[in-house]
Parts: sequence; C-alpha cells; structure tokens
Amino acid sequence: MAKLSELVKLREHIVATQNYESLKDEFEYLEHETYTVEDDFKFIFHDLRRILSSNKKIILGHLEKSKISALSAIDLEIHSLTQSYFKDSYKVKFENSAWWVRKYRWETMQITPQIEADMLAKIRLYTDWRYPALEIGCCDGYWTKHMIAADPFYVTDRFTEFLNNAKSQFPPEYQRRLRPYEMRNGELPDLPKGQFSFVFSWNYFNYLPLGEIKEMLTKVWWLLSPGGTVLFTFNDGDTWRGAENAELNFMTYVPRSMLEPMVKSIGYTITEYKDYTNTVTYLEIKKPGELSTIKMHQTLGVLKEIII
Repeated sequence: MAKLSELVKLREHIVATQNYESLKDEFEYLEHETYTVEDDFKFIFHDLRRILSSNKKIILGHLEKSKISALSAIDLEIHSLTQSYFKDSYKVKFENSAWWVRKYRWETMQITPQIEADMLAKIRLYTDWRYPALEIGCCDGYWTKHMIAADPFYVTDRFTEFLNNAKSQFPPEYQRRLRPYEMRNGELPDLPKGQFSFVFSWNYFNYLPLGEIKEMLTKVWWLLSPGGTVLFTFNDGDTWRGAENAELNFMTYVPRSMLEPMVKSIGYTITEYKDYTNTVTYLEIKKPGELSTIKMHQTLGVLKEIII
C-alpha cells in the first residue's frame, strides 16, 4: 500500500498540471512515481500519456475528466489511510523534558532568513503598547524578545525552565512587566477576557491533535478583543511534507482542509495561510470587529502606598 505522503505528493502534482505544454513532462513523472503505488493510478497516468500522444484537441477535452478521476481515486485512498493518523495524533505528545522539546522540536523546525523576516514583520504589525498580547509555547524565548511592544505581555509554556529562560533575556525593569504563566497539563491559565489584540504560537500547535487545537482556539477566542489576531504554526497534512511528519510520528496530522472549517465554526475569519515548503506552515485568523482601547499612554509607575 502507498504511503500517505506519496499519495499527497501525487495529488499536488495533478492539481499543479494546468497547461498543455507541461502535460507530457508531468505525466511521465507521475507514471514513473506510480510504480510504487496502486495499479489503478499507474493505468490512469498511462492512459493520459496515450491520449496526449494522439493530438492536442483530445487531451484538452479529456484533461479535466481525467484529473477528476485521478483525484477521486487518490482521495479515497488518502481517506482510508488518514483514520489511523487521527488516532495516532493523540500519541504525539510533548515529552516531559524541556531538553527534548528544545533539541528535537525547536531545532528541527528551520527558521530561514525569509521566515524570520516575515514573522518579525507580523509581530511588529500586531504588537502595540495599547493592547496586551500572549505567546503560547515560548520555549527559550526566540520570538519573545520581539514582542515586548505589547503592554502587558503574557507568556505561557508547559515548562518553568522555558519561562525562566525567556524572562532572563530582559533587564529587571522589564521583567516586572512580563507576565509568565505555566500551562499545567497543557491548559491555558485564567487570563483577562476580551482584551488581547494578538496571540502568537510558534511550533506548539504542531503537536496538538485537531480536537485539542479546537479547544485551545475556543479558549483563545474568549481572550481576544474584537478585531484581535491569532497566528500559529501547524503541521498541514494536506501537504506531502506534513503527511510525512505524521507518518514519522513527529507531528500531529492536521490537514488544512479540516482545520479551516473548524476555525470558521468557532467564529474566526481566516486572513492568511502560508506554506514555506520546509515543514513551516502557519494560519492567521481574526476575531471579527475593530480593536479599540481607552489607554492613552503606557504605565509610567507603580503605586506602592497610599497615605491618608
């Protein structure tokens, strides 16, 4: 039986085949690839090559019908395979060691210069001293140091070690403004409702099954101010790299085609999806409404004593 990642890769190539000039090379590639999968797929692409060799009119007339046939066959096979991956997703849990998370989860998710530039632009766009922000799963604080414009700034993680490391990047004056919270049993702590303008999570949702992502995003919904934004990475099982991550039991299986309808069912609108083709995929979503605040300036001091 074919691997999930092989089937998803075939599907991507079929969807990408859009013009006559590219068909010959594409079908040759696909026919070669299908030697490792089911005979039905092999015959489909062999037939497409035969039609192509006849004349251009025939191939243009049969293209859509053939693509639909191939996609339907592949989708059925993918569906039969993915049921086990949804079950296995609940086995992909965070280890009880901060060292393990740091070594095998953070360091293996490559942050290219382009990804870093894009994320920093997003963080600068959405963090503002007029509103609080929240980071879920800060690890050692790679992105934390760039979110300090938010006031106040809440940071959460499952490990106290990560919270301490993230906090230690800042001088004592700022550390007093930072609000670190440990996530016991992976649960968000009680935080102010309806106030956050931005919630950011890097390489944390990648290890949550779809059901737990729904629970987390539902809780975040109540924390957000109208007009607030959430940006989080996840393992898109609709890409062959995401499917391969699930096969290796490295990340959870969360296909975009199921995640987006679930996100909309909570009430969010989707503002951006981005796949960098190197295991980094993010979704940006927004709570309907417009941000508003009565804050006129940042807090300048702390009232320690009232003398009557």
